[in-house]
Amino acid sequence: MYSTHRIFKRQRLLLWLSILLAMGFFATTLSSYYVSKQTILNAIVAQELPLTSSNVYSEIQKDMVRPVLISSTMAHDTFLRDWVLGGERDVDAMARYLREIKAHYGAFSSFFVSDRSARYYTGEGILKQVAPQAPRDA
Repeated sequence: MYSTHRIFKRQRLLLWLSILLAMGFFATTLSSYYVSKQTILNAIVAQELPLTSSNVYSEIQKDMVRPVLISSTMAHDTFLRDWVLGGERDVDAMARYLREIKAHYGAFSSFFVSDRSARYYTGEGILKQVAPQAPRDA
């Protein structure tokens, strides 16, 4: 039979092997965590952030280009040019035109400010007379 001393040595050996094995698993898990964390961080910085910034840039550009395109279209519209050169007589025609522009382009607002008469036109008609000395109109 085995002596108590021999059983004690065997149990101590098993304990040390278990501790070493547990420490090895812990060290492997810890190093895998840090490697994965660094890999994910590098992937986000190298791939995701540039995509996000380019998406934000394109959204801002889209939001700014659209109003410029609409105003450019209005500036080259023969009705608008002829209406201004004709003396801005039919205010209802301008209001209808601005309502159509708003509906056609899905804009939340459409307006026209005449350089000749300093009138501010909206889809409802004349909103006000623009005055360059007024802080709001400057």
